[in-house]
Amino acid sequence: MKLKLTKREIAAVKASIKHWQRDIQKPLMGGRKISDEGILIWEDNNEGVKIGWGECALCMLTNIDCKKCPYSKKHGGNCCRGKRAYYTKFCDNPNLRTCNAMIRALEKILED
Repeated sequence: MKLKLTKREIAAVKASIKHWQRDIQKPLMGGRKISDEGILIWEDNNEGVKIGWGECALCMLTNIDCKKCPYSKKHGGNCCRGKRAYYTKFCDNPNLRTCNAMIRALEKILED
């Protein structure tokens, strides 16, 4: 299903993709590991992994109103709620595979 997105929505989707690639995928590809100490942290320095609504351009764009989010419109559900949600899958099992799945779900928003 092709969505009719505004320029701001397109920019927010692209920003979200870049964030996941830069802040999560790239470090994971470089060998960094994430541990879950109640929150997701990088094992090598105990710094929090930059995830969540404060890091998400889509959440900021929609003021955390998931019904207005292009992700929800494309995939028929929230990215961060429910067992089938890609964000939830990443949080439950933070690794390169689940990170890539989240990025792919975001990329699909911009496709036909």
